[in-house]
This record gives sequence, C-alpha cells and structure tokens, in this order.
Amino acid sequence: MKPRILRKVLGLAVLVACAEDTSKYARGRGLDVAQLPATDRAAIYVAALGGSFDLDPGLSLLVDTIMLTRTGGEGPGAPLGADVRTALRTMGVTKGECAPQRRAPTRTPICRADIPGYVVRFSDVFAMAGDSVQTHVVAERYDTPSTGEHNRFTIEQAYQLVKRDGGWHAVRKARID
Repeated sequence: MKPRILRKVLGLAVLVACAEDTSKYARGRGLDVAQLPATDRAAIYVAALGGSFDLDPGLSLLVDTIMLTRTGGEGPGAPLGADVRTALRTMGVTKGECAPQRRAPTRTPICRADIPGYVVRFSDVFAMAGDSVQTHVVAERYDTPSTGEHNRFTIEQAYQLVKRDGGWHAVRKARID
C-alpha cells in the first residue's frame, strides 16, 4: 500500500476509534454536538421557546446557568456560556438568571424576580442531517419571595429545528416524560 494511502487509512481508523458513542444518551442520541456560535445557539433556543410559549413582554423567563446533561434527568450539567445567556437577554427573551433551589422536591423553586414565571434550562444543540439541529428545553415554574411556593410544574420538550430564510424554525417537537 502506498504510504500516503496508508496514512489516510490509519488516520480514519484513529478518528473512528476515538469517536464518542452517542447511542447511549437520552438527549441527542446518535448525534454530535453542533459547533455553532453563541448567537446561533441563542437563536435556536429562542425558536424552541417559541414552540412552548407566547413570547410576549408579560412573560417572565429566567435562564438556568446550568445545562441539561446528555444522560437525562435533572442532574447538574456543564455551565451555559455567558455569551449565550447574554444573547438571550439581549434578544429580550429572558429577563435574568436563576439557579433553582427548592425547600421540598414537590414545591416550586423561589427566584428573585418581579413576577412569577418559568426557569428554562437547555441541552446542547445537536447536529442532524443537512441544516437541521435538535435541542431539549426544560421549563419549570418558579415563584418569587412575595408569592410563596406552589406545587412544582416541569415540562421537557425536544425540538428539531431547521435554518430557513436566515432564521431558525422549529419543525417538530415532542414532550419528554
């Protein structure tokens, strides 16, 4: 075998051997994390939120600074980048941040905010075929110190999005139980 071809074959073998097995994950199963700038990630998250909420100025959405894990559940993930959090706030979608803390597992977290609303937590953005991506969003109702705690309400949805006409659009969603 020619040395140049041999190097290519060996390089491909090393790449395949080092590739992460994404088939075991609950979020982004079989998909790799998309390498996107913060502005695109924020736009994808906004499009996904638009599939769950009427994004009017009266809605209070706070962003959780910790991302969802790929393995599922609510355990702590990697930090959500400050650049993405800033972009979400600049776009007028989120009104601040909250690291949800609750006194009891069945009660809402208390966040410092003017009005009650939802804390949103995002997964990574996963690359699909072509110009499509997938992401997960968990929205959890929160209360303020003046409203007190209520019963917990949390919903997780997975979104598939496509870039079209210069923006990201949700084309499919599924509730995750």
